[in-house]
Parts: sequence; structure tokens; C-alpha cells
Amino acid sequence: MGHEVYVVCYENDFLSEEDHPEYIYTIPVSTPKSASGLAQKVLRAARIATGSVKPILKATETNGYYARLCEIDGAYGIDAIIAMYFPLESVDAMCRFSAKKPHIKTVIYELDSVRDGISTESRISELYNRALESWLERSYKKATSVIIMQSHEKYWRQRFGKKFASKVLISDLPVFLEKEPLEEKQNEYPKLVYSGLLDKRYRSPTYLLEILQELNKRMDLEFSFFSSGDCEEQIEETAKQAPCIKQHGYVAPAELEKWTREADFLVSIGNSLSHSIPSKLIMYLGYGKPIIHFSVQSDDVCNAYLKKYPAALIVDTRQDIEKNIQKVEDFIRSNMGKRCQFDSYAAEFQTNTPGYNCELITKIL
Repeated sequence: MGHEVYVVCYENDFLSEEDHPEYIYTIPVSTPKSASGLAQKVLRAARIATGSVKPILKATETNGYYARLCEIDGAYGIDAIIAMYFPLESVDAMCRFSAKKPHIKTVIYELDSVRDGISTESRISELYNRALESWLERSYKKATSVIIMQSHEKYWRQRFGKKFASKVLISDLPVFLEKEPLEEKQNEYPKLVYSGLLDKRYRSPTYLLEILQELNKRMDLEFSFFSSGDCEEQIEETAKQAPCIKQHGYVAPAELEKWTREADFLVSIGNSLSHSIPSKLIMYLGYGKPIIHFSVQSDDVCNAYLKKYPAALIVDTRQDIEKNIQKVEDFIRSNMGKRCQFDSYAAEFQTNTPGYNCELITKIL
């Protein structure tokens, strides 16, 4: 579209200073000593009691973002900043920079929500989340525009809509792209892939692992986990009982892409504590392969997307597990080798395309 774009992001194992393009600027991820759970609660309570409602941000990362913004501005001149969260430090750095350069356009791009649908474990956590929300509201006042995801629109308008209605634009996760099919190659037995973060609290693999243990007895298949988080030990232990489970951990994007293209089925697990959509689910839609989604809450926002997709099985984990095991087995057997034509469903997900989001941002600029 004729714009020059520079990206400031965290460095990682697959994005070294030598390898990335010149338009990408990285900052290191700080790793401060973490306080105990009790200490964290006391700290939050103290901050709230003293009226300090700014969330606990990592100063080193805010400073890193800010320094890179100054570097880019000095070399090229900045007309607009789009701060995505999480991390919140990117928004913090943008607000700090815009105070110095008030003429620039500033956009808060919310891929997630600080509160929508997220349950809290204690009164202190609830108060802290409200404090975080208040901090975000102050950031809205400084921003030119706010882009929020469709799944969070209802919550956002209830909480902020009247005050910032002129600033808000509705978008959706912009990762829907057609993936070129591989040469037709039939696997000897079904190969399934799960990729993404797992968490005992809000995205647990427990139900899926129970199903895999039974499927391991009924049919030949291979289930590959490409995951990270606090559930890796659980997967490892279950794999000892169910050899169909292959644990790969976190791998380079190119390797994951290869496995995903070669898989017969793609597997998703919905969030249990929020209305956020796993970005991986939207990416899965571009492959045209059958998708098995494990839904863990009654108002799972993922279901609306999958109902528009030609080959999806939604497994309600609140239902009888024996019946669900049979559903998964039948779905695998009847959809082995199936591929959906991209053009037959692409129109349903236009708001998830990069092009749609580019046009939205261009309106602001």
C-alpha cells in the first residue's frame, strides 16, 4: 500500500540480530526474579490500597521499546505507531513517545482483552484487574484510535463504548491465509497435529489426552503435540501409556509448517477462562483440512467460526466422554484424506485477512 513499516518486537531463538530483515528491530525479554504467589498478592493489594492503579510493567521492556522508537524516528521519522498488546509495555512506550511527539497518530491494537470473560481467583486479583482496566482507559485517552477484536466487542462497548465510541474500530485476528496444498500424498494412517500454548488453568489438554488413550486402543494413528507451557510433563506421562502420542515441544516455525502441511487433521483446544480466540485456530482454516476442536465452555466463541467451515468437529467436553470418543473416531475415519476448496469458504472469513486489516489501518492513517 506504499507505506514504510518498521517492526519492534521481542528477540527469540528463531529471530537473531543477524538473520532478520533490516525493518525489524528487536529488544531482549527481561527475566526479573519472580515473587512468590503470596508476595504478588500483597504487592497488588498494597498498590491498590495506595491508589497506584498502573499495572506492574517491566520497565526494562518499556524502555527497550521506547529506545527503538527513538532510533527509528531519528533515522526515518515516525508518522504513526500501532501498539499491539499483549505485551502492555508496547502501549506504555507508545504513550510515552507520543507525549514527546503529539503530532503522530497512535493506535492501540487489541489482539486480546485484559478482562473479557476472564475469571479471577481472588478479590485481590479482581481489584488488580480493575486497576489494569483503569490504566488502559487512560491509555485510550492518549490514543488516536483503538482497534478491538470482534469477539471482545460486546464487552468493550459495555465498558468503554460511550466514552471512546469515536475511536473504536472492529477487526478480527488477521491470520487467515490460503496455504498451498502439498502434492497429493496419502498417509498410511491418520496423522493429527496440535500446536500452541497449553496451560493447566485455561487451556488444559487433560480431556484430549483421555480421548487419545482410548483411541490408541481402537485405531492406528499418530498425534503430534507441538506445544509449550506447564502441561509438558502431563503429555510425557500420558505418552508412555499411549504410544500414538508424539511430543515435540516448541519448534522453529518452518518445521511446524512442514508438519502441519503433512497432517491429515488439525486439533484445537478452546480457552476455558476468556472469550479470546486462539490465533492458531484461524490459521488452521487456511489449510483446508478437517479440524477437531475441543470446546470447554458454553459460549465458546470459536464455535461460530467452525460452523462456517466445511469440515469441523466441535467436541463439547462437558458431554459424556464415551460418546465423544466415538464421535472423534467416526470423524477421523470418515474424513481421512479430505480437503476443502479454499474458494468455497474463504468469503466467510474476510475480516480475518491481512488485507482487510491493512485497509482498516489505512483509514486511520
